[in-house]
Amino acid sequence: MKKSFKSILVIALSAICALGAIACSPKPDEGSGGDDSKSQLLVYNYNGGVGSVWLDKVIDRFEEKFADYSFEPGKLGVEVTPTKTKDNATLNHITTTAEDVFFSEWVDIPALVSQGRVVDIHDIVTTPLNEVLEGRTTDTESIEDKLYQETIDFFTFKDNKYYGLPHYANTSVFTYNKALFDTKGLYFAKTAVGTELPGKFIDGTNTVKSCGPDGLTGIVDGVDYSEDDGLPATWDEMFDLFNYMKIKSVTPFIFTGKDAVGYTKGILNNAYLNLVGAKVARYNYTLYSGTETINIVTGWESNAADALPTVGTSIVEASNPDVLNKQLEKYQAFTIYDEMVDTGAWQHDACTNTTMEMLPTQYEYLVGCNTGKPTAIIIEAGHWYNEAVDANYLASLRGTYTNFDELNDFRIMPAPRNYKGKASDIEGTYQGKTVVTDLSDSFACISSRLINNESKLKLAKMFLAFCYTQESLAEFTETTGMLRTLKYDYDETKLTDYGRSFCSYYKNSDLLFSYSSNLQYISNKTKLSLHGQSTFWNSAYTGGETPWVGLKGANKEVKAFFTKFMIR
Repeated sequence: MKKSFKSILVIALSAICALGAIACSPKPDEGSGGDDSKSQLLVYNYNGGVGSVWLDKVIDRFEEKFADYSFEPGKLGVEVTPTKTKDNATLNHITTTAEDVFFSEWVDIPALVSQGRVVDIHDIVTTPLNEVLEGRTTDTESIEDKLYQETIDFFTFKDNKYYGLPHYANTSVFTYNKALFDTKGLYFAKTAVGTELPGKFIDGTNTVKSCGPDGLTGIVDGVDYSEDDGLPATWDEMFDLFNYMKIKSVTPFIFTGKDAVGYTKGILNNAYLNLVGAKVARYNYTLYSGTETINIVTGWESNAADALPTVGTSIVEASNPDVLNKQLEKYQAFTIYDEMVDTGAWQHDACTNTTMEMLPTQYEYLVGCNTGKPTAIIIEAGHWYNEAVDANYLASLRGTYTNFDELNDFRIMPAPRNYKGKASDIEGTYQGKTVVTDLSDSFACISSRLINNESKLKLAKMFLAFCYTQESLAEFTETTGMLRTLKYDYDETKLTDYGRSFCSYYKNSDLLFSYSSNLQYISNKTKLSLHGQSTFWNSAYTGGETPWVGLKGANKEVKAFFTKFMIR
């Protein structure tokens, strides 16, 4: 049982943090003001995407497991106090305030390590966890055993040692309301009836769905491929779906207008990644393709403004990474973006409202079906549902509308892997897994302030290791409906429908990690990354304008735009 003083302290810290999180952090050596008979640990948690309930649960178990453990002479047990904030930890903050352990996103990991702001944690990452935690877990794996090879390569780039760990996985997603799709029949039929648009979709008599973007339907060789049946198999079909939605009095999609550029990067990323595939997309990080070639735009078939590109091939070499920006699939992603966003025909009014912030946009999407103004898709980060829960939207709407759950069932829509055509063109041929990439550089570390404080450093390391046991990892996912970018098991029955959909989508996709051990990439990370924070669509490897931000107008203008910024 926690002391009431600690509860009051945490509530007070949280309230103050809501007004200005970083400013509320105590200065070094101020301490937490907790129980002096116990060792104290301060933990900084960015709770914008996954909240802090998962951390509270870890803290409770850690304090219980180590209640009889002495980290310092004259003290028994430990008291862990979290700072809960929606501000990300800056590089400077990690070494100038009192928190010892940090969980944050949008962290420039190479800079953090190179500047010596975090401590070496190689020992707790490579040692079996039951040894690190001195028998207080049954987990015999090391944390490194749970990491993907790309993660190992990147996190050990400096001197083959670990200075931090990946925190949570996030990616840009198209979330669709399955209940609305079911009610309105917004699924493509296996066989079209007639030539008019409505005949492409299921109805009361034409009920068999198309194969969807994976190319297969139903159960094949014991594997169920039915989850995406009837969803757009190509970007041509995606646009047909949007037009059909308008006929059915449904707004196709919504995203926040206040940061429209940031959120619509997800359209570019999802389109490009799934047109090009994970193998080729990985060259954006390795800056080398070996003997493999990529498709590049070499010119145009005519001088017309909307002329189609002529296509050649090239090998990616580290000495000339600009070739990556000439990729045919990047051109295609531009045209998709332009068609979806800049024509304005299919988007919700909120998309062009520059005062419309993220949370009100989520509310507008959630309430739509219950007010007779349904929107089918929200373009957001995967953790948007957690943010809506944290804002009390779900509980409030369920209290207001008794049929809320009947009208709303949110699932992840995989991006089409084909640019042109229709489902029948690919039916029966597996198109490969959906490709997803992490977008938030979410990171866990220990401040280098503790280097000369042996007892506090040991405590911080053991707490961080405790957060990466099988039990803690599973608890994290079962609590948040989100994943950490490690290999572990969890109980799917404990997730919400949305959580199951997101975790299944992420777990069963080709994961394109948003980093590389290539030192040339590391030193130019903000120009080359595929995730949301960095400038994936930069005009040149050496810097310059961010071209796609200014992309406006009809589809035919993409040619001139692409020529100016990409073909050199």
